[in-house]
Amino acid sequence: NMSARPWKSAEIFDARYGWMHQLGLWRERGVSVTIQPLGCRTRAPVEARAPEGVTRVACFGDSFTFGSEVADGEDWPAQLEARWRRRTRTRARCSSRP
Repeated sequence: NMSARPWKSAEIFDARYGWMHQLGLWRERGVSVTIQPLGCRTRAPVEARAPEGVTRVACFGDSFTFGSEVADGEDWPAQLEARWRRRTRTRARCSSRP
């Protein structure tokens, strides 16, 4: 269920991996954050295997890469994806995972 959970944190603590983002649609600091089952921050569905002709780019980093204080689509990996699509006319998918 991808309905927003406005009063809970999107982060959970895992004894093995430390702080992680929970799956689903979250409302954090006044912005929407969507984490797909593969851990990608995007509202678009993401398949485990990239479809034919799709190039995937993984963006790793900190809260700036994740876009902690911006809505879905305003984080820089999403901006990179949009720019790449305009320039190459390919179906690129960028995602971030802290």
